[in-house]
Amino acid sequence: MKSKGFTLIELLVVIAIIGLLSSVVLASLNTARLKGREAKRQTEMNSVIRALGLYRLDNPGSYPPTGGSLYGCTTSTCLSVLTDELVPKYIAEIPIDPKFGNTSTGYRYCMSASYPNEYAILRQSEKTGTWCSVQTPAPVSGTFCWHTAGVPTYARCN
Repeated sequence: MKSKGFTLIELLVVIAIIGLLSSVVLASLNTARLKGREAKRQTEMNSVIRALGLYRLDNPGSYPPTGGSLYGCTTSTCLSVLTDELVPKYIAEIPIDPKFGNTSTGYRYCMSASYPNEYAILRQSEKTGTWCSVQTPAPVSGTFCWHTAGVPTYARCN
């Protein structure tokens, strides 16, 4: 007498195939999320750049000071230092990194009183783990913006 149903081997094969397909889908979703966060970072940086430009129009010759150095951001220069200067007149709110938040690994803003016409905004790339910056005026080399002891340490954001 032949019973109707699936054998144990058939069930195990189906479960293995489902597991394999779900792992491929989850890997694709993680990649899409990463790309989405990177795109959000770039969009948010562009918003801050526009706000800084508007600030400079109202305050000729300078960007909001941080008391730090243009050529070496510290953890105390997170982008939130711009809140008093930019919100709500130039930007609705200061963006917070979608993964790292408002921490030392989030966004940073640097401006030095020695260089009132220059600033840099840094963000950490989640994909590569490196810091990249948008700096004004644009760096001459176009590839690396900042140097530590002659070695480029921050790549320019694309």
